Amino acid sequence: MKYKEYIPQDFKNIVNGQLEDIKMNRQMMNQVKNKCYNKKTTGNFFYKRGGYQFIAAVLGAVCIFAGTGYAITHVDGFSKFMSSAGLKQVQDYIQSVNRSVLKNNVRLVVEEAITDNYNTLLVFSIISEGNTVWNEHTTLGYSKMSFQKVGSYEKPIISEDGKKLTYYVQITSFENIYDTNHLSLEVKNINEEKSYEKAVNILLEEIVPQKEIVTIDKEDELGSNELRKALRKRLKKAYKTNDKFVIDAENNLAFEYAEFAPDDITDEEGRRIQEGGLTLYTRNREKEFFRGRSRENKLGCISELTDIRTGKVYTSIGRQFIDEAVSKGALGISWFPDIKDVSIVPYLKVTKITYDETNILVKDTWKVNFKLKQDEDLMKLPVDVTYTENGTTLYITHVTFSKFGLILEGTEEGRLIERDKLSAIDTLKVELEMKDGSRVPLIANRGGLNMVKYITTYSTSMEEILWNIDKNEVKAICIDDQRIFID
Repeated sequence: MKYKEYIPQDFKNIVNGQLEDIKMNRQMMNQVKNKCYNKKTTGNFFYKRGGYQFIAAVLGAVCIFAGTGYAITHVDGFSKFMSSAGLKQVQDYIQSVNRSVLKNNVRLVVEEAITDNYNTLLVFSIISEGNTVWNEHTTLGYSKMSFQKVGSYEKPIISEDGKKLTYYVQITSFENIYDTNHLSLEVKNINEEKSYEKAVNILLEEIVPQKEIVTIDKEDELGSNELRKALRKRLKKAYKTNDKFVIDAENNLAFEYAEFAPDDITDEEGRRIQEGGLTLYTRNREKEFFRGRSRENKLGCISELTDIRTGKVYTSIGRQFIDEAVSKGALGISWFPDIKDVSIVPYLKVTKITYDETNILVKDTWKVNFKLKQDEDLMKLPVDVTYTENGTTLYITHVTFSKFGLILEGTEEGRLIERDKLSAIDTLKVELEMKDGSRVPLIANRGGLNMVKYITTYSTSMEEILWNIDKNEVKAICIDDQRIFID
């Protein structure tokens, strides 16, 4: 049988029509089309004449050449996280990666990316190819890139069948990612984190006498930009004693520390550096917790206090857990902003504890190596700008025009002289002087400080993905009072 005798002339149109209803990324779509358009590879499907065979043949080709699960459930990319307007803005810069690794019936897929060599937007997904179904409590044990970076993760999107979690990450690297041998994304363990409440009945005065609550205000050393650092020192000192009050013996939860601020504490610019109210710290006393946050056990914090005189209930907000390496444990933090008078502590009782419990769903490590095309549309200029503020100094050595904004690179040295005032990084003023005489103020959008290495991308707003500045219309970059002219 010669395969060409039974291939319909309009086979390409049939393929295109069928693929319109199947979600896959551009690269996968092209691969499927190329395979389907090749009559030699599809001829075996057409063993009979007749139109009723054609659609089955197309779907069979899609399933065999692309892989049923891979073609239908995998790459959504940025379309899941961006509006049509936002997607239209970035579509010319999207790089299809589509690299994956499968272990333990779970596939890690790096789907799409946008990069300027320093700033990278990345979409990746975790896909269950076994019986495990993800839900809103599913989390990653940890994920890391192959380069030093700062960044943020959007809340993942769960597919309708619960088999796929898709993440959108915004990353700024402290080094040019093309200076490394390869790029990689590594994920370790997939967990399930749930919260549940336990009723208790303990007088707060028995846990922490009023006299032991540290009150902080504007004049206190804790009422400064280094509040967390100073608090850690006190916590470390407190940990040297072993007679901690055990709130919940069943779960070995102990009380550690309390602080009180009559009102919110703000700096000279009006920014809040410490919340007002009562803050309570707890810690699990099991030894495995001393090494940091447990990934397999539960951590608890005080979530409800009740006034025994009036029955008024105070509920903590901003409840969180932090890894406290300095004091050898994972701490639970409970903030009660409505408690503005520390004298009521003797009349409060702990009535509820909330636990965050973490269980490993799939224990393994997935690592995907991938490559991205280097952004050739960058204009990098060497500069020599020094800016000093409040004992800290920024040395700016390079500025780069990219699709995301204006990247400033350099180093930072020094220490704050006045801890309640801002540093050079916080007060640096950056503007663009346009050829038409106008000035465009810029704000720090992405990046930060890693030890002494400084790299920050400045843009016209915090919301925009890419900026709309044409570098050919820029006359000079103004950093503080220094002008850097663009040739």
